[in-house]
Parts: sequence; structure tokens; C-alpha cells
Amino acid sequence: MKKLIVMLFALISLPLAMLSQDHNTVEFDYDDAGNRILRHTIYLIPITKALEEGIVDTLQNRYTEKSGSADEVVLGDVIIHIFPNPTFGRFSVCLENLSEGDKVFYSLFTLTGQLIYKGEISNAEIEVNLQDQKNGTYLFKLAVNSETTTWKVIKQ
Repeated sequence: MKKLIVMLFALISLPLAMLSQDHNTVEFDYDDAGNRILRHTIYLIPITKALEEGIVDTLQNRYTEKSGSADEVVLGDVIIHIFPNPTFGRFSVCLENLSEGDKVFYSLFTLTGQLIYKGEISNAEIEVNLQDQKNGTYLFKLAVNSETTTWKVIKQ
């Protein structure tokens, strides 16, 4: 009988303990084409702290501390932002923490692999002009020193 009571107590207390813990969550927003466009990090906090700080969502007891663009990547120490994406013709590439010794090169391709533009980035921000190109999807490749990353850029 004691074993049965101990097992029942364990089976009941484990799920209750997991429910009582606050869990942070990450939510994403998507555009109509299914591309991730925004990331929200949700931090769950006790209701008393939320009331004290005036940041309570009374229905779910949560707040969003930070949100960041989905078009953000870190290569080494360099933080890269590409916006707006999708674009109507021009998009910007911003590089944070770029040092003088960093070599940054970019290339823009069609989905079939045809090279449209290529060049070197020497300052913290450039603007890429797609106005003379057809609407569609392009691949933007960026190399910072020896690391590379590729974005899907959509022109509407």
C-alpha cells in the first residue's frame, strides 16, 4: 500500500512541478510566402513582478523584452542586418562591429546562379539596388573574412 501511495504522489507531483515553472518561449512571425520576418523572445515572469513593473499582460502574464529581425546574422564579431526584405527595389546591408582589418565581399545571384552584382564593402552600410531587375527571389552572399552567409532576398 505504501508503494502505491508513493507512486501516486510521484505521478501527481511531477507534472505539477513542471507546470509551476516559468518557461521562456520564442515566437516567430511569417510573411505570406512563409518566410520568417520577425522573432519575439517571450519571458514569463511572476504576476507580482509584472504588476510592480507595469508590464503585465493580464491574460497571459507575459511580456516581450526584445524582438529582432529575422534577417540578422553574426559572423565572427560582425553583426549583419539586411532590410527591408521583401523589398520593392532597394535593400540595405548594415554591418555592426566592423573593424578596419575585416574584408567584406558580397555577391548577388539569381536562383539559376547568374551573377548580377559583386563587390567589396568598406563602410558600415551599403544599399543594393534591384530596381532594374525582375520581381522574384535572389540570393545575396556575404563573406566576412573567411566566413560566409547567404540570404534569400525577395523583390516584389
